[in-house]
Amino acid sequence: MSRANRVAAITGAILAVFALVPAKAAERELVEIGRAIRKCIQSKWKPPQNPSPDLIVKVRVHFNADGSLAKAPTVVNQNDDPAFQAASENVVKALHACEPFKLPKDKYEMWKEMLLRFDPSKAR
Repeated sequence: MSRANRVAAITGAILAVFALVPAKAAERELVEIGRAIRKCIQSKWKPPQNPSPDLIVKVRVHFNADGSLAKAPTVVNQNDDPAFQAASENVVKALHACEPFKLPKDKYEMWKEMLLRFDPSKAR
């Protein structure tokens, strides 16, 4: 998989950040935080071959202030499909492989809890 395709797959990863911050400032800062997260995950995530177009993995992540995971990532849209199970396991492995994330400590309130979206169909 090319670097451009991995970047495209992760570009839409951030669904929401659960924090109260001014919208314009938050938007610019979230773009930078998203880039930092993508930089690592794009090299670690192994999306499945020929995924279904509706295979989307949504993961809630809680971080410590040092960028490590505060607890195990939680897949919030579980299902029993083997392809989904493989994709979600690979997402969680990539998150663990990336810790500690290098995120701005002064913006911790913005990224301490995130909901990330992974779309393997965009990884090709």
